[in-house]
Amino acid sequence: MRVSRRRWRSDLRFAILDAGHRVGDAWRARWDSLRLFTPARFSALPGLPIPGPPDAFPTKDQVADYLQAYAEHFDLPVMLGHRVTSLDRDPGRGGGQFRLTVNGRRIHADHVVVATGGTPRRPVFASDVAPEIVQLHASEYHRPDEVPPGPVLVVGAGNSGAEIALDLALDPAGGHSVRLAGRDTGRIPLITGRWYWWLIHHRLNVDTRPGRAFARVKDRGTPLVRIRPRHLTRAGVNRTPKVTGVRNGLPLLLALVVSTVLAIAVGALTFAAVARRSGLAQGDE
Repeated sequence: MRVSRRRWRSDLRFAILDAGHRVGDAWRARWDSLRLFTPARFSALPGLPIPGPPDAFPTKDQVADYLQAYAEHFDLPVMLGHRVTSLDRDPGRGGGQFRLTVNGRRIHADHVVVATGGTPRRPVFASDVAPEIVQLHASEYHRPDEVPPGPVLVVGAGNSGAEIALDLALDPAGGHSVRLAGRDTGRIPLITGRWYWWLIHHRLNVDTRPGRAFARVKDRGTPLVRIRPRHLTRAGVNRTPKVTGVRNGLPLLLALVVSTVLAIAVGALTFAAVARRSGLAQGDE
């Protein structure tokens, strides 16, 4: 949207291809309790603020509605229901153009901006988990009632994993005992002052040395923003070592094997799973 709005002010011909039925559907499909990790004032796109208090953290549906309103406000050429299934350079045109397969037909473009976000990934050992253990990726999780009652292991302790663990632990219906597996990723102080978020957005980016160092840290797990470790503790979430594999169909942690797990929930774009069954066994380390 940001790039398109700039192109909108130029003479370039362009289009935004979106597989959804409405602008923002990718956000609407996320879990119900999801909110932005940064305040609204620092999350808006150029030219149109996000409605509501500037220091609030918009819900995922508010973000989706904002994106839809943004496209309408600037009359951006969004082509809904257009799914791109392949992208490469066209050797028949000297490699100077890109070719895309969109809804089964080929189109060409001089420039392409890929803004699809991350691709859900599961570790290779996920297929070895016992079939009676329910597995959900963060992209598939929506609410606690989708997870069978009983012990739950959330794999991945970054923002998504921590928020899903807290969502399950605070479920009014109860019935879930939650473990959060993964190393402590640290946390970012929640300061709403302009200088702090300006630093995050304008200095800790890939164009600066500190920003690139910060990106390498994020690759090992994003520091928590809204959630604090004490929130997890108060909700009854138990922290465990990271998952290193599977033994006899059960998740193998760095120091033990989960033996009482009924569902596995995978957080973020790596393996955050929700699981159900019974037993913990000692690992090799």
